[in-house]
Amino acid sequence: MSPGRPDFDAATAPASDHDPAAPPPLRLNIATGIGVIGRPLAIFLLATHAGTAALLSVVLSPTGNAAKAWAVGGFIVFDLLMAAWLMSQLCHQTATKIWRPLAEAFPGVAPAPDAVRTNFYLGFGIAWLGLGGLAHVAADGRHLHLLPTALLRRSGATPISVPLERLERPRFSWPMGPNVSIAGVPVRVPGWVRPLVGPAPAAGADAGAADGPAARAGT
Repeated sequence: MSPGRPDFDAATAPASDHDPAAPPPLRLNIATGIGVIGRPLAIFLLATHAGTAALLSVVLSPTGNAAKAWAVGGFIVFDLLMAAWLMSQLCHQTATKIWRPLAEAFPGVAPAPDAVRTNFYLGFGIAWLGLGGLAHVAADGRHLHLLPTALLRRSGATPISVPLERLERPRFSWPMGPNVSIAGVPVRVPGWVRPLVGPAPAAGADAGAADGPAARAGT
């Protein structure tokens, strides 16, 4: 757990707290995750395979070494551009289809100064989609905060703050899988968040208000 950088603009945070009425379950599941990565990944694979075929046709032809060197260089540049395009597309799709529904249901509020925090959490994931390193995770006595990194913020992602009483245990879980559920959405967060999640929303609310994450993380 490392000290966080100032990635949350308190001036844009909502002044009011969350509405006490629980939001309905969100329709974010494994199909959503496949939809996010499916089309961009298919285009990337088709383009890189076409580039590989073009490169091989030049390398295996009787052309001179200079032409082959240009072909190899062009292929490397093409691959780098395609990798950058794939990353931008994945971030955009993630921000709009995965992150935005949660941010609209649980708008961000500024974390408390003593919030426990893990930056660039590599195991982070939402709706069975691994988003390692694309979010910071923090928790104080009232909320679990999911803070997008610069890549996701450029795609329009905004902070998410989930009241602790809204955290539930996921229906299905395993060591490397989701370990909390937010409005029915499976989410993978650091292990120190697990003690904040009760067997039912009411139990989670009482526990979060009584102890707070800082005390529990140290036990």
